[in-house]
Amino acid sequence: MPVSIEDALFRPRGIAIVGASNDPAKLSGRPLDYLLKLRFGGAIMPVNPTRAQVQGVPSYRSLADVTVAVDLAIVVVPSPAVAQALRVIGPNCLGSFALPSKAFATFSSAFDEEGALPDDAIALVSQSGAVGTFIYATMVACGVGVRYFANTGNEADVSVGELLGSLAEADDVDVLIGYLEDARRLGALEDAAQRADRRGKPLLLIKSGATAEGSRAVGLHTGSPPGSDADFQAMVERHGAIRVESMEAAADAAMLFRQGRRAAGPRVAIVTSSGGASALTTDAAVQIGLRIDPLSPQVQEVIRPLLPEYGSVANPVDLTGALLTDPTLIRRALEQMVADPAVDIILVVLGNADRGREALVEGIAEVCGKTHKPFVVAWSGSTGKPRELLQARRIPTYSEPLRAVRAIQRLVDFSLRQRSA
Repeated sequence: MPVSIEDALFRPRGIAIVGASNDPAKLSGRPLDYLLKLRFGGAIMPVNPTRAQVQGVPSYRSLADVTVAVDLAIVVVPSPAVAQALRVIGPNCLGSFALPSKAFATFSSAFDEEGALPDDAIALVSQSGAVGTFIYATMVACGVGVRYFANTGNEADVSVGELLGSLAEADDVDVLIGYLEDARRLGALEDAAQRADRRGKPLLLIKSGATAEGSRAVGLHTGSPPGSDADFQAMVERHGAIRVESMEAAADAAMLFRQGRRAAGPRVAIVTSSGGASALTTDAAVQIGLRIDPLSPQVQEVIRPLLPEYGSVANPVDLTGALLTDPTLIRRALEQMVADPAVDIILVVLGNADRGREALVEGIAEVCGKTHKPFVVAWSGSTGKPRELLQARRIPTYSEPLRAVRAIQRLVDFSLRQRSA
């Protein structure tokens, strides 16, 4: 019975590895090694005409000898030996993986290290294998997982847009990320954007080739022109997709969208222990189109007795260095700020403070759990442990306030468009 491209790629019943090597360190040996190590539950069929077993698994001399259903074939042989086939992913790609089915059809070194793989309702499809795995590694380092990944390479057949369109309909995917160089197949990409928009799912897109020099680099990489950047941009704006400028920006936005909350408006309330950091953050937020309005007078009056007389209660709320001696200030201030109807989003801006991190993290997490408003933290400096602790509680946390406000702005734009649709 025929299966869809999405099922074949991400939920295969059986995987054949044509040219499988007995050496798990080789590119041709890694897919089988990963499937075994990460416990793929379907049938595995190594194809190697010179071995009866490959990495302990019975081998076949050719695909014609395989008698069980093969939904996905990984071809890892020299290019002159690659036969023409239907529904090809590639050529020149790293493959794909799906956490639910443990179908790791890839030779990417991203899985060389042992350890738990974070799993979030995020799908990532990239024309470039390196860019895709760079985004993936950036997210994993922050404790954010990718559930489905595919690298389409030179796109002799299947494109980024085609896979994103299919994944947009998946009930276990909430956020979509795509990187592409060849935007000539805008029809498939536009279909994906329409599906994501209809399902209320953010579609984050990165595209290279916006300049003449970048177009030349794309041609050297994929052997094809990138298509019209203006047409791509118009499509993005028409269907509410989100164009991001970098791999880090894609990871940052996905980190915030993973929280699953939407913003009622652009009004951000900032709480910090540094007057200087609050000024820098306010500038960045306002310049990007967010609003830093004063808190309501009633909320200011409740917060004022909590602070030293030189602290600020307007917005940003500056808890001053007193926070280091009394970490409960963060919880008590935030409880009042989230209750303010004039506040749409909370942004906590801290730095260093490793010594009191547990109390601060617990205070932030406690208040975050009591509200449906988007909750964001920028924690600069330190060992990185506070960011790790907050991410484990699904609170998006950034190493620099500018990264945080850029992600917030993308969430606000998406949320307001969805509300007006």
